[in-house]
Amino acid sequence: MVDTLPKEPKPPNEPAALGRTLKAAALFAVPLSLYFILPAIFEVSEPIRHVLLTLTAVMAVHLLDRLWLLRDTLERLEQLTSPLAENVAQQSRALTAASSSLDAMSRSGIARLYPSREEASGDIAKDLLNAKNTTIRLLGVSLNDFVRAESGALRDAWRVIEDRVNGKLQLETPNSKLKIMILIIDPECLGAQLRSFGESRNQHSLTTHLKEEVNAAAREFSKLQEKLAKQDKTARITIECRLYRLPPILFLCHVDEVCYVQQYHFWTERKSRTDIPVTKYARQSNASALYPMHEEMLQHFELIWNSDTASSSVDDYLRHNAIGIDKGAAQSGMKTVFLDHRVSKGRILSLLGSAKHKVTIQGISLHSFFSSGELFQAIAKLVDVEHATVDIEILLLDPECEQAKLRAYRERLFSDSEMSFSDYCQNATTHRDSTLYQDTLRTINNVSQWLTTLTARHHDRSPGWKPRIAVHKYSSSPACFVLHVDEVVLVEQYHYGKDVPPDSTKSGAPVILGKDMPLIEYRDKPSTLYEAVPYRSPFAMIINHLTFVFEHSESVVPTHTPRDMHPESVRDLRA
Repeated sequence: MVDTLPKEPKPPNEPAALGRTLKAAALFAVPLSLYFILPAIFEVSEPIRHVLLTLTAVMAVHLLDRLWLLRDTLERLEQLTSPLAENVAQQSRALTAASSSLDAMSRSGIARLYPSREEASGDIAKDLLNAKNTTIRLLGVSLNDFVRAESGALRDAWRVIEDRVNGKLQLETPNSKLKIMILIIDPECLGAQLRSFGESRNQHSLTTHLKEEVNAAAREFSKLQEKLAKQDKTARITIECRLYRLPPILFLCHVDEVCYVQQYHFWTERKSRTDIPVTKYARQSNASALYPMHEEMLQHFELIWNSDTASSSVDDYLRHNAIGIDKGAAQSGMKTVFLDHRVSKGRILSLLGSAKHKVTIQGISLHSFFSSGELFQAIAKLVDVEHATVDIEILLLDPECEQAKLRAYRERLFSDSEMSFSDYCQNATTHRDSTLYQDTLRTINNVSQWLTTLTARHHDRSPGWKPRIAVHKYSSSPACFVLHVDEVVLVEQYHYGKDVPPDSTKSGAPVILGKDMPLIEYRDKPSTLYEAVPYRSPFAMIINHLTFVFEHSESVVPTHTPRDMHPESVRDLRA
């Protein structure tokens, strides 16, 4: 690009200026000298004397002008021209930047840039009603500018489309068909709630009515769908609306030859007018070197449209209560859902490592927590300290109770599908040989030996020291695995179902129930983005559940005294 900035003025040539001043001084001195010298030599006529005197006066004025007045003039002229030069430089830089922006727009395939949607609405309406269109794709929050506004170019254009849907107007091109696809936001999704919260943060902002506006728009689009559904299947116009469950990224009006894009953000207040630029892209040919933004916006729209996770039909939303998971998860305090055991184990280790007050674990045998490994080491660090601050409660399923037998019997069926429950219960050896029974006994023995070792180790340093841990067994139905750490609970639902992989029973490893359902993390405080639901806190209910089970359980680890212990004969699990 050509540099249009003005050239810096050249500094004055000092030697040349001095030479001209010396010449002016000589021209002043010569006639003055002649004026006084010549009359002393010979008689000089009056005209010659007058000429010499005139030359002397003229050169005196010129010399005075160069030595004094010209400098003042130059300084004044510089004062006058400096702001002008700076202004010209600023304008030149602005023109250069504007030229660079226009060049970038051209290379990006931008056909035009509008300062706001209101400014672009006329062209959007014109392109929406183009008779050559075969597909119209609209993406926005509620698209109120089209269906709910009292007036405006977009509203007028949509009225024409409605009249075509209702049969009041015919498509201009014979035998043509028009497909209309609309995406508006699901008002119950997290993105909509963030938008609603954001636009009401400023105390001077307009009250947010996002949900009401989206619901009203959804009903309007649904009515049009129903009218078309009652018509002949060969109707020339089809219309369908879906609700997306993503953060609102952009407004999009996409037709065959052009598309209009406006960026969204979580604004700090709701405004009736926002000067957020609207970009117009034209469809590029396959041979074009420009980025095909028109095609990319089509693919962006289609990806959301075709994903059952990202969007759902307006009919499912309005009539079948399909609202996704964001609202329920936020209102219940749900923070995470784990399916990968490696990830959930890392989360459990992190929670145990940061525990400050209370840890409660309920399970079946909890063999993975009380055999050698990272989980046991994490629990040991909370107990094996002189001034422990964390109270730990462990709840194991009583291996002799009816519930334990029923669960162990279900696991036995994976290897012996013909055995009845009565036969299983009558043979005491069968149950005691089960994985459930043996793992529970190992846990009890391991914990007992470990606590014996700890008590002996701390006895000499801190007489009377006792580990702040209680191990109980319960006989009630094993509803779930629970890990409670301070303000967090992790819950995995228990059940008798098992999706057994093919040939898994041939490996010889026993099939056990559990660790197949999602592990869900709940917090004690739900999200504030949604309206709170009183007495529907999973965290509070799980804590109440643990309290009830613990109160109706019995201790399984015997109390030891220093005289009864033989530390050298017990095994330290951390070794």
